[in-house]
Amino acid sequence: MFEISAKAYCGQHGAKGGFSASKKGRDRPLVDILRDITNHLTKNKTDKDRTKQLHGAMTELARPEGLLSVTSMNQLVHNPRFSVTTGDVCQLFGNIFPLLEAMNE
Repeated sequence: MFEISAKAYCGQHGAKGGFSASKKGRDRPLVDILRDITNHLTKNKTDKDRTKQLHGAMTELARPEGLLSVTSMNQLVHNPRFSVTTGDVCQLFGNIFPLLEAMNE
């Protein structure tokens, strides 16, 4: 969901915001794209309310070993041996959902 939403957001807003989902014909790391989108949505952190709203999302998504980091979500989709407990996912998804919601407004 995040990758599809991020690419769609870049397609709609990237040229105006000075960011893209790809660089030199290759996909950029998703966490970098999400950081650019978060900066765009928060007007480089000048929109204090939006910055507070999205802080938890980027904190969780960018944590290299976080349960709902970009890396862990990739593992959940592609690695049948990687699993997390349902309770952890439900609780932490509340932190990252505001960014997904903001990209799709």
